[in-house]
Amino acid sequence: MVGHVEHWGLGARGHESLQVQLYMPVWQLPDKFWSLFANGAGYVVRTSNAPLGILNSIRQAVGSADNSAAIYGVSPMRDIVANSISTQRLTMLLLGVFAALALTLSAVGIYGVISYLTGQRTHEIGVRMALGASTKDVLRMVLAAACAPALIGVGFGIAAAIGLTRLIAQLIYGVGATDPITFAAVAALLTGVALLACYIPARRAMRVDPIIALRYE
Repeated sequence: MVGHVEHWGLGARGHESLQVQLYMPVWQLPDKFWSLFANGAGYVVRTSNAPLGILNSIRQAVGSADNSAAIYGVSPMRDIVANSISTQRLTMLLLGVFAALALTLSAVGIYGVISYLTGQRTHEIGVRMALGASTKDVLRMVLAAACAPALIGVGFGIAAAIGLTRLIAQLIYGVGATDPITFAAVAALLTGVALLACYIPARRAMRVDPIIALRYE
């Protein structure tokens, strides 16, 4: 007795109700079952060398046993496995491209908003620096004001993703719909992008000349 085997590919979902297999030596099959092999049978060969490199040796061995047998449809196992999830791979590639585009637009949007807000506070920053605030204080002030909404947005996004990933669970293989490592990596990436987008305007605010800033208005 063995567990279920993905006969129809790693990405197949149409045969999940089939949970049992029966294995027996091919030469012990009853005669009435041989009609099932009218279109040929599949065989798996394990080799330590290049898979296609021993194809001629296999053909010779088969020909010596039965000169009427023909070998066709030879493919390395890695190609068979890759083809079985080609649809999922293409779908996830497209989702990845759109996700990267959305991430880029988000970073540009955060940068633009923080740059505008920092520019509006130029006079305030000048007053603070004139009263003794250091550049680190200015950097901390800008990052704190900018990153708080970004972190809240990441939190809401992760919560929404937990619910939405169940809708695309059929497109995921090898990763659970609520895989904690994936969610942690995505949260770290989004937070890092938000910090980078906020850091550039913050660095610009650090170089504000208090005299120029006080003359701003």
